[in-house]
Amino acid sequence: MTPSLLSVLCSLYASEINVSICISSLWDEGWEVKLGDTVNGFQAEKTFANAELENAARWLAEQASLHYPESDFARRFAHFKDRGRARPRLRSMDRPKPS
Repeated sequence: MTPSLLSVLCSLYASEINVSICISSLWDEGWEVKLGDTVNGFQAEKTFANAELENAARWLAEQASLHYPESDFARRFAHFKDRGRARPRLRSMDRPKPS
């Protein structure tokens, strides 16, 4: 289930993880979402078209979990931590044998 943008923003705030959302005044520029701030720098950024804004919550949760894996936020949203990373599949002969 995808969290709402409001719940992700509130959880990031509670975990003291900085996030910036720029509301553009031109209709065709969309929404600029950045993880981080101007003082400490940005770890990730992406622009969402108005029709895609609901995807910002999932993207923010994924990025925050990847960049702040030890945070309270990452523990709460642990299911987003490994998204976007290819995990190698172990063949049966490569799997560790039970002891």
